[in-house]
Amino acid sequence: MIKRLTVALAATLALVLGGLGLASTPAQATVQYYYAGAAQAGVSSAAKGISANLWVANPYRQANAGEHTLMEVAAKNTTTGDSAEVGWVKDGTGAGGPRLFIYYNVAGVPVNCYYGCANWVDYGANPINIGADLTTVAAGCNGTTTLGCVKKFAIWYVAGTACGASSSSLWFYYDAQPFGCLPGSTFTATSFDEYHAYSEVYYGGATVPCTDAGNGKYATTGPLSASGPAYIGSISYLGTGAPTPAMVMQPNTDSGAYTALSVGSPGNRTFAVGGPGRTSTGATPGNLGSC
Repeated sequence: MIKRLTVALAATLALVLGGLGLASTPAQATVQYYYAGAAQAGVSSAAKGISANLWVANPYRQANAGEHTLMEVAAKNTTTGDSAEVGWVKDGTGAGGPRLFIYYNVAGVPVNCYYGCANWVDYGANPINIGADLTTVAAGCNGTTTLGCVKKFAIWYVAGTACGASSSSLWFYYDAQPFGCLPGSTFTATSFDEYHAYSEVYYGGATVPCTDAGNGKYATTGPLSASGPAYIGSISYLGTGAPTPAMVMQPNTDSGAYTALSVGSPGNRTFAVGGPGRTSTGATPGNLGSC
């Protein structure tokens, strides 16, 4: 999640800036979290949230304990340590397919909300709830000529909009519609200065991961299509006077397994992301049957 992501990206970026670079060699099991995506730090406090179109996929997941694959957008206040995330995750729970989830940290302490928690307030007017099975949505691309699996996800802190007993709130959106909120009293932060958009694979085995990221296809530079790799697109910051995103593509944790590439978009606001992981011997690509 975002706390681990920030640490991992900072460490990797330090290597690159130090001239050491990254080798596309089989990752060690101790890495555990594998990322590919983009981020921006130092964003104006006018930004109250983030929205983006995410490709909802139903990738192969290696059935190790706690293993998951996801795509998400995330917002963080680096002063307070508060952060929030929204996206889809496939972790073997529920019906086994991708599920709608949120996650948040308060003062840097994780609150494992995922599919519901004490502070979560469902938005009853929307039949889509936290934890919803998105398997049918994922089938809306799957090599067809449409992009019916691409949905808009968003996080938005809104002052003066009630959530439970709180007069301010942090709202979460799926398919451009609110599906629930966290009371503003949950956090100290009322804005965010660091944003992320990425795919994540958590590996729970002893060698190397062959769980897919995205839809299991390596990123390309375009054009976007239903038969191509998964992508995160049209990233925007929310709030009056919020700046236009200028995301920076981050070094991949393991470029042989998972990749992200900008799709000719100023500020890297749209990029392809994903990959097939590795085989049990560390070769590429992975995918179902290779481990």
